[in-house]
Amino acid sequence: MVRTYYLDAPATERVAIRARALREAAGTLTGAAAGEEDGQQERDVLADVVAVFAADSGLQWQPLAERLADRFPDRWADATAEAVSAERRARGVASVDVKAAGRSAKGCRRRDVEAATGS
Repeated sequence: MVRTYYLDAPATERVAIRARALREAAGTLTGAAAGEEDGQQERDVLADVVAVFAADSGLQWQPLAERLADRFPDRWADATAEAVSAERRARGVASVDVKAAGRSAKGCRRRDVEAATGS
């Protein structure tokens, strides 16, 4: 047999307030819930990409992921080409064909990234 209770919004708020008070009293409240900073700077995806473009007008996803990891290891150490591509596309940067070293592969253009940042 299972017993359940329906909690409306005011009842849920009272439960959350009481739970927080119990965690504070027990000393088990940590991290963001306790207002602590994790010391890691938030990453600005588009600004980071613009920062690693250098003189290139376009970059393929793999070299872009490598440059991000080299320049910002605390934020991009484990970045893959697929992850970089997905993050850009989620912010309105199109995945286009970019030619480098005689080979064409998907990537992004600097002007598209800059347009997405509004600069």
